[in-house]
Amino acid sequence: MNCNPPTSSQKHSLPPGDTPMVPSTISRDILDTNDPPTEHNIPALREFIVQGSAHRAFLNAVIYLGLVKTDLELDKLIEECDALELEIRKHRGAISPLRRVPTEVLSLIFEFVVHPGEPPYTTWGRFSCFITVRSVPWALSAVCVRWHDIALSQPNLWTFIGIEYLGNSPSSGILTILKAHLSRSQQRPLRIVYEPRCLGDELTDTQTKIFKLLARHGDRWEYASLSGPSWMYRKLGKKRLRFPFLRTLDITVGRDKYTIEADIGEVFALCPGLEEVYVNVNGWETVAVELSLNAANLRRYVSSNDWWNHQEILTSANNLVECVLLIAVEDQDLPPASTDKILLPNLCRLCVDRAELLEYLETPILEELYCRDHKSALYANLPRLRGLQKLYVGAPEATIDLLSFLDATQAIPCLCAFLPLSWVPTLLERLESSAKNTRNSAVVLRSLALGLGSFKVRTLDCPSTRISSCVR
Repeated sequence: MNCNPPTSSQKHSLPPGDTPMVPSTISRDILDTNDPPTEHNIPALREFIVQGSAHRAFLNAVIYLGLVKTDLELDKLIEECDALELEIRKHRGAISPLRRVPTEVLSLIFEFVVHPGEPPYTTWGRFSCFITVRSVPWALSAVCVRWHDIALSQPNLWTFIGIEYLGNSPSSGILTILKAHLSRSQQRPLRIVYEPRCLGDELTDTQTKIFKLLARHGDRWEYASLSGPSWMYRKLGKKRLRFPFLRTLDITVGRDKYTIEADIGEVFALCPGLEEVYVNVNGWETVAVELSLNAANLRRYVSSNDWWNHQEILTSANNLVECVLLIAVEDQDLPPASTDKILLPNLCRLCVDRAELLEYLETPILEELYCRDHKSALYANLPRLRGLQKLYVGAPEATIDLLSFLDATQAIPCLCAFLPLSWVPTLLERLESSAKNTRNSAVVLRSLALGLGSFKVRTLDCPSTRISSCVR
């Protein structure tokens, strides 16, 4: 297809009513690239668009009305019309405001394309490999030379690396792309997501090379989300790598073949800056994970593990603020509670799946407690939690009655519970009575949410607030 305006040799014997096109005076360096035009080019660009659009309309009319004599002339006319359409688009593109956006502004826009709060990858198709030429930084760099230069000048664009690589996925190009991606990130901290989906008991050759290449840049890891069998982590541990900038660690660890535990050793022991740790939180693995962590600066710990490994980490986690403790092995018996409880002086929010876990912890400033287990062990520990402001509990066991529930929770301002429907009438009467008697301690209740299935809202008037209860 001819991409230039028609020349005099291409003119056809057309019906009267059209003025021949004047060739564009705009440089091809502007029309064939994304370079911005100068101010004195703008009038000529707009004039060509107007004249070209009128001439194109005339050519389309001639073609539509069948005013040409031969098929050869018709083919030439269509070719001329297509070439003119392309030229008009190029001239319109040249006056696009996007062309004239300063490089500094485009650079700032690019910074927001990959938002730090969003997942650093997107899934495509059945065979997923998140680092491809379709990922955000690669797509930006492929638009034009200018965008390519801007993208390469911003290493922050290349610090998000997400790979979910199946064992039978095509391997061509992935290592080359990954090496280029890492190189373009220069020495900036990295956010890594690596999920080598193993189809057997071993990583494929490509999966192993990817893992080694990522590990080679471990001193730049700031966020790491890894998934794989425990021997994969032990291979990493043999290198005795340091992760000085690692702040967030999210690992999913599968058990070794023929074992019920997963030992990953001290692979992450040299992470002095760890602030958040997540272990098997996706619910896929119910296995005890033996690991060593530097918990001195830990602020959030979310883990599904056995009690012994929880204890190992919590003992040194004096700065912990948020904690979720799940017992991975469902039938595991907990040891007898000791008088020497684990002190967590800064813990504000705690979630446990077993009420008995509270007996092992000393939490002097705890404000929020989420306990799926609703039994007498919970009530026995609530009096120690004098600063508790919010309590979320699951359905009570059979031995719990309404009076036990009310007595144990009467000093907690915000309460969310899953209760038997049969408790509701008595509960509401008790709350109404307490609301009328300001001397009753129950007036501290400010918010009550009940999980009872389908509901309608009944509002209770209290001296200082209003309480909405969900009743069937």
